[in-house]
Amino acid sequence: MIKIACSSFRTGPARMLPVAGLLALMSVVLALPASGQQQGRVRLFIDPGDNYAFILDGKYRMQERELSLTPGRHTLTFWAPRRAIVDTAVQVVADSLSTFMLQLPWSAGWVAHTQELKRHRGKRFLTRSLPALATLGLGIWAGTAFVDHRNAYNELNDLEDSYSSLGVPREITSLKEERIPAAQDELARTRTTFLVST
Repeated sequence: MIKIACSSFRTGPARMLPVAGLLALMSVVLALPASGQQQGRVRLFIDPGDNYAFILDGKYRMQERELSLTPGRHTLTFWAPRRAIVDTAVQVVADSLSTFMLQLPWSAGWVAHTQELKRHRGKRFLTRSLPALATLGLGIWAGTAFVDHRNAYNELNDLEDSYSSLGVPREITSLKEERIPAAQDELARTRTTFLVST
């Protein structure tokens, strides 16, 4: 081993440094800038578009679409609103452009929330809209039953008026035995329907 003598500020024995250690230190210092020049690029295609963020190597929070990284394996943790967190790794090759595609899955909490919201809207329809529709339907039924009852009443009155004004015995018999009893039955049926509908 070759040793180089170094002078000291104080008087005393000379200190010796190993030449091999000095050369190794200089080679490391000179090699660091050269290795830092090599970088690879990764282009990210993430679904849901612009609305995502990620953490690079557990240290740096980013939102870029293209990264310039040192060669090697890097970990990425992606997240977005309403999406689940995804941990993944990407291998970067020096002096190349890689593409990385990922579709973030829906969050279990978001899926549960949307299902609960659908159930709530269904209950709201049943508790608000259905009674209103039932009331409207019953109102239409009552109105129709009233019109039918009024028409049956008017028809019976017309038949009774024609009974007193007719002079042909055959028509009077037909009114008395067939048409007036049928009109009375129709009036009773429409009255019952109207009373039930109200």
